[in-house]
Amino acid sequence: MLMDRSKQRGEGRFGAIFGLLVVAGLVYAGFNAGPVWMAHYELKDQMIEAARLPRGTMNDDKILDRLDSYLRKEGLADFITRSNFKITTRESSRAISVSYERPVKYLPGVEPQQTFEIAVDQTILF
Repeated sequence: MLMDRSKQRGEGRFGAIFGLLVVAGLVYAGFNAGPVWMAHYELKDQMIEAARLPRGTMNDDKILDRLDSYLRKEGLADFITRSNFKITTRESSRAISVSYERPVKYLPGVEPQQTFEIAVDQTILF
């Protein structure tokens, strides 16, 4: 059975092309922005770990040294310095916070400065 294709107009092609472009844009943004966001969450994990360290062996300066070493190792020292961190050590807990800006490339020509903030408050392990 032959179909008469003279009445088909191909109206669905524009929607399919547009959808494909949107998916391609999301994949592109994910490959570019994903590592930046992963680095942010890995820094948060390092801050949580540092906040739990015992008071007797790790004072605030040693914690800053540890975080600074991590920043250099991971290539974040261009965006975050020691002075960005605020540490408050109390009797049984420690709070560490940081705020920094970093460019995030979402699409070609779209690279805004993104502000990242992390605040952790952990019980000190004895």
